Amino acid sequence: MSMFHEFAQMANSLIRNMYQAIFDRNTTAVLLDRQGRIDYIWRNIAALKEYILDISVDEIITEREPQAQCLMNAMTDDASVEEIHDIRAGQSMIVIGLPIHAQDGSVLGCLGFFAPLDTGNIGYMRGILKITADAMESKWKSREFQKDYESIYQKFLGILETVPLGTIITNRELEVEYVNEATIKIFAIEREEMLGRNIDDYLNADGLFRKTLESGKDIVDEDMVFSFRGNELKCEVLTTHLAGDARGGGGGLVIKLRNAKYVQKYKPSKNKMKARFKFDHIQGTSNELKEAVRLGKIASRSMSNVLLLGESGTGKELFAQAIHSHSLRQEGPFVAVNCGAMTSSLIESELFGYEAGAFTGASKEGKQGKFEQANGGTLFLDEIGDMPLPDQVSLLRVLQNKEVVRVGGNRTIKINVRIIAATNRDIEQLVREKI
Repeated sequence: MSMFHEFAQMANSLIRNMYQAIFDRNTTAVLLDRQGRIDYIWRNIAALKEYILDISVDEIITEREPQAQCLMNAMTDDASVEEIHDIRAGQSMIVIGLPIHAQDGSVLGCLGFFAPLDTGNIGYMRGILKITADAMESKWKSREFQKDYESIYQKFLGILETVPLGTIITNRELEVEYVNEATIKIFAIEREEMLGRNIDDYLNADGLFRKTLESGKDIVDEDMVFSFRGNELKCEVLTTHLAGDARGGGGGLVIKLRNAKYVQKYKPSKNKMKARFKFDHIQGTSNELKEAVRLGKIASRSMSNVLLLGESGTGKELFAQAIHSHSLRQEGPFVAVNCGAMTSSLIESELFGYEAGAFTGASKEGKQGKFEQANGGTLFLDEIGDMPLPDQVSLLRVLQNKEVVRVGGNRTIKINVRIIAATNRDIEQLVREKI
């Protein structure tokens, strides 16, 4: 079944309701795909001969009804159209077309309407048609978003299975709905043993997670000891609240557990490009520094890229290394680049690498760029605010596509790199000044 036919089946009931709302025995409504092929027709067999269109499902509408060309124009121009055609003396027919859009905004098809010209009803018909088209698009987008969500969620669960961090997802009653492989190994249990159990009761946590859920405040990297099967299990704990929906669904917790004994089983990376500093190396008692460390720890657990702002000499690279060392990428490389120290002519070859003989003086073997060197880990771009704008565009393309092409080459190289960038410049002011 084509995507459009699936859409047409979904839209059928909506258009049928519209047809009844503006019913005139001489009206006809059609749903066309992008090529003008008729997928559905709504009409009355009791219509006057002049208004019974000589069309059938699966036909190209303009091949049988030339006056329907405006419906094709609606899709080509991505705009609503209206045309009036004389039927006979004193009688005219109005043709109205509205483009229908897919989730990404592209034109998916057209809703067409043929009716006797009655100036008293035109405004009413326009409103009903517009409401129907909007309802069709919204229902389709909701359906596509649901598919996207389910696909992304499954990928998300797949990712959770690959990391050495115990992850437990509960519902609002704190019943366990998901545990990853690391959790199973930390507790040395079968997955089914924990599923459906109340997490407070299972870990003998004395209502800790219920209090956390009700308070609305997350636990951030706290060392806790749980009583489990007569033994004590020490873990570093982080929680995240799940947002509930308007109907009261959802609203549970994501509980992440780091168990030192289990993590040590993972073989460290042999890559020598390692971060040397952790959050424990950041010393200070001011409230501002404590808050920066707290936010840094939250950022380290995220999979998002990070921008560090601060004056020169305030320890931005120290924070960058600490975030990497505290993240799921800690066993991967940490590669630092000073963007302010590179000339524009060198930036691409340094970041993206180059192939053998790409330019005069190039290595005969070619060279990996910093992105390739940081694959599986973190790339720290210091003084990012000093990078020329044209080079920032090249960098943005890499961040969007997650792939690089070496200078002088045409082979696409996939990368999996987290970016931590830093600058001492006022980025918002530079944007305002268009610098």
